[in-house]
Amino acid sequence: VDPIIAASHIITSLQSIVSRNVAPLDSAVVSVTKIEGGTAFNIIPPTVLFTGTLRTFLPETRDLVLKQFSRIITQVSYAFNCESEISIKSITLPVINNSILSNIMRLTALSLKSNINIDQNFRTMGSEDMSFLMKEIPGCFIMIGSANDEKGLNYPHHHPRFDIDESCLPNAVALITQGILNILNESPNLV
Repeated sequence: VDPIIAASHIITSLQSIVSRNVAPLDSAVVSVTKIEGGTAFNIIPPTVLFTGTLRTFLPETRDLVLKQFSRIITQVSYAFNCESEISIKSITLPVINNSILSNIMRLTALSLKSNINIDQNFRTMGSEDMSFLMKEIPGCFIMIGSANDEKGLNYPHHHPRFDIDESCLPNAVALITQGILNILNESPNLV
């Protein structure tokens, strides 16, 4: 019984969950990001541990992905005479902006800078603990562009060379400050 071979087949099979089960206009991520197993080149280990992340936008998509995830792990393990144990930890909730606050912040941004690019349809699979606060208190999560091609500061998050152009910070402070004032004036019952 070789858990490394079983784990290899499981990891490869997990990659088919999104492409074969999730609707093309929906979004999901299944990524194995860490594997541990073995201690020597000539010993088959008794166990292999792998971890990763699973992300979706819609609850029904999450249910579908989790069902397929469990099915693949259990059945591929069985096919290789291995036993499997699955542990799923929900770390964060979806970040859902309050529509009233989002509109106030959009108008605030437009009032501060005329050449601003606002993408109201932008979605990200970012995992954000702000979701717990926003479940209880209306909120609006805003991303301030900080990339600068000229300075070579244009790498995505989680890239080893990611960094921000700090010249964006005054604009961010101005937006947040003016946004707070506008929210207090226009929708004080939300605060």
